[in-house]
Amino acid sequence: LSAHIPNSSKFDLLSSYIQEISEDLFFKKKLATFTITKNEKKINIHFPYKKLGQISSKDFFNLNELIFTSYYTFSKNIYDKFADIGACLGFHGIIFSKYNQKNVDFFEPDPQTFQILNEYIKLNDLKDYESYNKAVYFKEGQISFNRLDENNTGSHIAGSKENVYGSVSVIKVDTLSFDTLLKKKYNLIKMDIEGSELD
Repeated sequence: LSAHIPNSSKFDLLSSYIQEISEDLFFKKKLATFTITKNEKKINIHFPYKKLGQISSKDFFNLNELIFTSYYTFSKNIYDKFADIGACLGFHGIIFSKYNQKNVDFFEPDPQTFQILNEYIKLNDLKDYESYNKAVYFKEGQISFNRLDENNTGSHIAGSKENVYGSVSVIKVDTLSFDTLLKKKYNLIKMDIEGSELD
């Protein structure tokens, strides 16, 4: 259990091992392909190196993310409709789709990130998916969105965070309401929308 607790010695040790692996994946092999196994069948996940401001796709390979994504492989196919909200590059949805061969819908509001997301989806040859260039919010329409130029993964709906760091590009994005989303009857939702969860 202590290996899953942030700031514990085991967590820190595992984190350092994973960082070493990610350095090897991304800087010696630019395509960054890794393999997961299901019933002795190898499944390749392609996750190329992309800059997202001062961070990159390499930063998705950390212990916190891998703990969450491991759930998709241990859930024994009990979920058949998954929503990846705040998808960014689709790390969660792609792993879920490739392992479970089930439906995934991706929601990513930033048009630049959304373009990369679709490249990753095609590279991984997903079959049963939809991708939406929209933010999920409490109402539908358009809204101001802060793109953090130094860390695109922290971009968010304007006003959802008190402290915004670094340079910011403000853009307009389309929104989809939670009410509309719930009509799709997902039985698993991953939500990482930088503070708008509270809305």
